[in-house]
Amino acid sequence: MIDAFGWTWEYIDEEMTLPRYQAICDHWARVPPLAVSAAGIAQYLGAIKSQQPAAKQPEERADNRQALLDMFGGTPGLSLSTTKKT
Repeated sequence: MIDAFGWTWEYIDEEMTLPRYQAICDHWARVPPLAVSAAGIAQYLGAIKSQQPAAKQPEERADNRQALLDMFGGTPGLSLSTTKKT
């Protein structure tokens, strides 16, 4: 909202209500702000790269969760692994 309208944090804090915010979001869903539209077009044309990382495979996500659990000492009997160990 700051970018799109040039509003300050103070103005948003004092004037923005949830119904107003929802109305703006609903409008933007139909007609995105110019900066968003221009960025989408530029990305489509290859002028800019996507800032979203490639989606991780489920196994990689499970390994990351298990590593996080292990890093904090783990929990006895708790495993986040999606594969069965034999």
